[in-house]
Amino acid sequence: MLPIPRTWRVPTDVRWHRWPDEALVGVRRLSEDGVHVWRIGLDVPAARLAGLGTYLTPEEMARAERYRFPSPRRRFIAARGLLRELLGAYLELDPARLRFRQNAWGKPLLLEPPDALQFNVAHTDDLALIAVSAGGAVGIDVERVRPLAHPDRLAARTFSPLEYAAFRELPPSQQLEAFFAVWTRKEAYMKARGWGFHLPPDAFDVTVAPDAPPQLLADRQAPAEASRWSLHDLAVGTAYRGSLCVSSLARGP
Repeated sequence: MLPIPRTWRVPTDVRWHRWPDEALVGVRRLSEDGVHVWRIGLDVPAARLAGLGTYLTPEEMARAERYRFPSPRRRFIAARGLLRELLGAYLELDPARLRFRQNAWGKPLLLEPPDALQFNVAHTDDLALIAVSAGGAVGIDVERVRPLAHPDRLAARTFSPLEYAAFRELPPSQQLEAFFAVWTRKEAYMKARGWGFHLPPDAFDVTVAPDAPPQLLADRQAPAEASRWSLHDLAVGTAYRGSLCVSSLARGP
């Protein structure tokens, strides 16, 4: 049996694993308050992709076929199939037997077995991150850091007033990195809450500087939420920014 190469831990007992592209091996059971984060590659060989596609439902395959271009179609099949493989390994079930539902705002949840695990998926290019929790809700986001024509204009449209003011105070050399730091922190929270973009991005504040400790500072629509969630930056490499949001119910000791 191949070992899982490396484990990275942050203070809340969030675990980071590099997942081999080969078959899933050595998955540890989650404690009730643990969170595992997996990094996976979506650029899989054709034979592997075909095998992953056998786990998907007819509805999922029909959705895949609606992609006009091969790359998004391949990434969709790989992400769905690998998610099923991972959750099936935790639950000791055939990945094809897993069934999913969506909440009122479109967040995927397990239908069968019902809510046995909480999970969330994010991907950019051929990189995907999957967070899995046996306790409270989780949200995850990853973005490739890339040049933006007008990061200031984007920040003005998507940041809260407090975030935008802090963004404008940063040196120009830090603003691109800060934009993606803020965006992944915000999207991780929106996904963890289960609302996605139904939660207005300017309704809450996160820390802005890319090297600042990630934190949910305030949620003006639901003030009590600020104490219920913790944010974590993930070390995904210099070309990417990744963030994880964890419910207080999913925190480690």
